[in-house]
Amino acid sequence: TVHVVTAAMKLHSSVVNLQSCGCEALAVLLTTYKAEEVQRGQLSRLSPDVPMEALEVVLHALRRFPNQFKVVEKVFMALRRFLEPITRDQECLDAVKRTVKLLGESDAVLQLRKVFQDYPKAQPDLLENACFAFAMLAGIDALLKEATDGTVQIKSAAVQALCDLCRSFAELQPKAVEIRNCAAGLVASEVTRGREGEMGQQVVELQRRYEMLTGLLR
Repeated sequence: TVHVVTAAMKLHSSVVNLQSCGCEALAVLLTTYKAEEVQRGQLSRLSPDVPMEALEVVLHALRRFPNQFKVVEKVFMALRRFLEPITRDQECLDAVKRTVKLLGESDAVLQLRKVFQDYPKAQPDLLENACFAFAMLAGIDALLKEATDGTVQIKSAAVQALCDLCRSFAELQPKAVEIRNCAAGLVASEVTRGREGEMGQQVVELQRRYEMLTGLLR
């Protein structure tokens, strides 16, 4: 079934709607479907790895349509799903590492940086997915640097991505103090932009997410 989707995306690479729907279909087939199989105890018959052909067509869709929001949105939904472990067992975690390696050998990080430049005030889902993927591929330090120079929307998305990463990867706990301090700096930089005692809704949301992050890092 994955091959059918990737073949259609290759054959109709100039069709915007098909590229968008194809990315979404791959995200569902390779993650949601597998999660359901885990619940049924059937994952052993499926490979936890994301096929290279799926990664290639998703990245090609982004390169072909970098200014089509509906494509960009679904590309990063797919990349986010590909980089999240289905379960916390070692087989799934190792599969994520292999996906990170494959994407790291592509231009994915460059494309992610471009999204932060082109869509700095996009809706939360896109930015959160992009931040999660960027942290997985370039590292948390790189994400925090991007967020420091970014809009309040990017800062908020970065903090939310850190929350999600902490839930998925227990190995982040040893860096808890460093992550918490850097995230606090993101909040402080936005709080001090306005007049004293006045915060916009987006800054309030950023602060709420930071408080959630500190709770996860204890």
